Amino acid sequence: MKSKLTLAAVILGLVGSVQAASDGKQSDIMFMPKAGGFQYYGKLDYAFGDYENNYSRLGSANVTQTTSKFDTERWVLKNSLDYGLMERLSLGLDINYQMTSTVENKSGTTNGVADTGNQLEAKTDDKGLQNIGLNGRYRVMEEEPVNLDFQLGFDFRLGDDEKSYSYAPQTGGNNKADEGNAYSAHAMKLGSEVGTNVGKFQWKGLLGLNYMFEHDVYLLKADTNAAGQNVNLKEKLKAHNDIALGLAGNYFFMPAFSMGFGADFLLVGKREYTYASVIAPTTTNTLTEKSHTDIALGIDGKYEFTKNVMGSLGLGYTFGGEYDVTNVTAGTTTSQYKKKDVNETKVTFGVGVLF
Repeated sequence: MKSKLTLAAVILGLVGSVQAASDGKQSDIMFMPKAGGFQYYGKLDYAFGDYENNYSRLGSANVTQTTSKFDTERWVLKNSLDYGLMERLSLGLDINYQMTSTVENKSGTTNGVADTGNQLEAKTDDKGLQNIGLNGRYRVMEEEPVNLDFQLGFDFRLGDDEKSYSYAPQTGGNNKADEGNAYSAHAMKLGSEVGTNVGKFQWKGLLGLNYMFEHDVYLLKADTNAAGQNVNLKEKLKAHNDIALGLAGNYFFMPAFSMGFGADFLLVGKREYTYASVIAPTTTNTLTEKSHTDIALGIDGKYEFTKNVMGSLGLGYTFGGEYDVTNVTAGTTTSQYKKKDVNETKVTFGVGVLF
């Protein structure tokens, strides 16, 4: 199973933003540290959800229909450090550590018959340091009650981000392997945001573009498969673009306490993979995932304990988009899948510190 690109990763990027002028509170919807100042913002995400894969082989006399349903659960620690280089220019560093991420095949069917026993996959466990992000933000305009920012960001891949993977094939046995992260790639991110304030209410909108560079994806690394053959399967994912749209608001019930809401739309671009099987007879394959849209909704509350310390608590839900996948293998019948990104509930605990 390939890890999913999250909306949060997409919205980090070059941002042109219009925001209400403020007195520099961390809870402001578009806070920027003052020149010479730092802000650390740490978040602990707990998320759980599910997704589904449907498979069929086109044009085959004996069509096989399979459906697999998966449950997911993960803990991620996100760390952001921003520095006010100048009055209107800040630089940021983002480092995320995935404490744990599990995926379990809970149920499935083959031609309408429920899968049992070794037809179901066991748990997948993934943890470790994720990509490092660098970004810069420049405030082009600062006029009451509107500001305009621009941002440029880069993500750098730290490695294969492999997963410990245990499964039980239909032929019996219990294999252990590693599965790479399909979306762990070098990326450049651009975007534009706009916002303002009316009394105690602040709002912003955004438009972002993410360019993911071509890179290799290690799908499966194992000593042996069920037949005792060596496996080291690698795909090449072509460069592609994603587009992010967002709208957010923030209302101050009191000077130290505010509640916010947001809606993010991720237009995931078409992805095309090419790979060759390493197990005889070797084959050349082209796998295409069509474009689709993921939607994330969320609310959060922020409380400033002091001028320099803020706490936050958020709740969000992501509606994973459904999309078609075709797998063309030289000399065989085309396979077609219907896949769905993760429907996920997320709880976020956060703390912000100025120094």
